[in-house]
Amino acid sequence: MEIALTHYLYYFSFFIMVAALVTTWKYECSRYFLLFMLLLEGIDEALIPITMTWTTHVYLYCIIFDLVFCIPIIYRKHIAQWIYNLTGWDFFRRVYNNHHLALQEIGFLFIFFIDIVLNTIIYAEVWLYKWWIIDNLYLKDYFRPVVLLFIYFFTCCALATYTVKARAREEFYRTNKAPESSTI
Repeated sequence: MEIALTHYLYYFSFFIMVAALVTTWKYECSRYFLLFMLLLEGIDEALIPITMTWTTHVYLYCIIFDLVFCIPIIYRKHIAQWIYNLTGWDFFRRVYNNHHLALQEIGFLFIFFIDIVLNTIIYAEVWLYKWWIIDNLYLKDYFRPVVLLFIYFFTCCALATYTVKARAREEFYRTNKAPESSTI
């Protein structure tokens, strides 16, 4: 039951992300963030059938892709500047000038950090099992599904909160905007 629920929560976060994008479409920074995350989610979904055949190294893939998911949170402003310089699209200039890190994005970073630590431990456990140092994959079989359930649940909560707070966040930064000294 835990694995099935984890599976459903994993895909539920994707639908919440799409609903969040539709709901926050008029807020450019939120739209940019969610489009970036959906792009990465699409790439992840396209690679899942391949990576699931790796058995041992699937956990390394999870670690790497968790790090990739941190990119739109940490470097989003710089990527917007780079795209603006490349294309000249005014949307990216506005995103660059109006970007502010949301509390929920810090929550995403924390969730990714927990997943990275979990997958690092599981990856080490799998190698210890393959080298016949341990006889049972206890953490992989019993601990990881429960932790993933909580990770996916908190990801859904963070996405829902990000969506609900988008309007208030954008209005706060619009009314309390400092003079534009950081132009491209």
